[in-house]
Amino acid sequence: MENKLINKYLSGRATEDEIKTIFDWVDASPKNKHEFIELKKIWSLSMEVDGDKEEAWKQVQKRLIRLKRKKNITNTFKYAAIFVVGLGLAAGLLYDKVVVQLPADQIVLELSDGTKKIIKSDGSQEIIGTDGKLLGRQEEDGISYSNTEINPQEGEVAYNTLYIPYSKRFNLVLSDGTKIQLNSGATLKYPVKFMKGASREVFLDGEAYFEVTEDKSREFVVRANGLTTRVYGTKFNVNCYKDDDVHEVVLVSGSIGVQRDSTNTEELLLKPNEKASLGKDGRLYRESVDVSGYIAWIDGVLVFENERLENILRKLERHYDVSIKNNYTAINDNRYTGYFDIESVDDILRTFSKHKPFVYEVNGHDITINP
Repeated sequence: MENKLINKYLSGRATEDEIKTIFDWVDASPKNKHEFIELKKIWSLSMEVDGDKEEAWKQVQKRLIRLKRKKNITNTFKYAAIFVVGLGLAAGLLYDKVVVQLPADQIVLELSDGTKKIIKSDGSQEIIGTDGKLLGRQEEDGISYSNTEINPQEGEVAYNTLYIPYSKRFNLVLSDGTKIQLNSGATLKYPVKFMKGASREVFLDGEAYFEVTEDKSREFVVRANGLTTRVYGTKFNVNCYKDDDVHEVVLVSGSIGVQRDSTNTEELLLKPNEKASLGKDGRLYRESVDVSGYIAWIDGVLVFENERLENILRKLERHYDVSIKNNYTAINDNRYTGYFDIESVDDILRTFSKHKPFVYEVNGHDITINP
């Protein structure tokens, strides 16, 4: 049974539950991590030599036999399935610092010590800190942290990081009660507890909708790829994916200040139904907008209003978990308007191609656009 699970994982055929078992096992002890590295090295080296999976598997089996003879993992097999890392994981891992690359299609929670866990959006679990104390709990598509603070004399702030894959969204409630909805492809680094008397600060790459708990004694700060947003209690949307040329903040209610991440830059104050965006010239611009289109993603709706095709394609990749290669770059600046909720990515591209023609081909998760 154990060898079958190893083989399934190497072949990329392991189920979500089996993958979770695998990564729970690697986090269980330093010895498990050590054996993980050794098995990974054997697999990787064999694949690099001739790329033959069967031969690589034979070499892995030899290692497993040697380990059993030494009784290093006999007891472990009784309680958990041993494994080796799959084809997509990075090589060259170090014993004292194991870097585990989890599946790209899973929500991942990284704890302050680097431990990574898969978050199943239909499951539940307790979130335990590195000190063994309960920090919060996950229930299906959200994590809620306990309402506690750290006194300055208690030590440094510990951060967790959430990685949201394409085609998925996730909810988060911070220890101060602030609610955050994360869009697909977003990453958020945040304190598991806020420092008493200090500002509340999180780091975002991607898009998220914030409902910040009011606290007039300390500001809430969102740092996102060149933009810093400061608030005390309000609702707003931040869209700042690292690889996009659109970096913007839209205010739904309350008031916020937005500024560029550089010294002595002027803060732009927003009122409800206003947007601050970072221009290509590095300056911040303010304009009045209808906020409904900017937060429609929360309900799974895609809204485009006179938007460049290049930006639309990135959004489609994240929303539908597809890869789009555009060989017809001359149409990147074509602009489209549309509202889509139940349509497939094929439906959307077909609709756009009828208005401003282009040709595309769908092959599973890969889409190619040609002249």
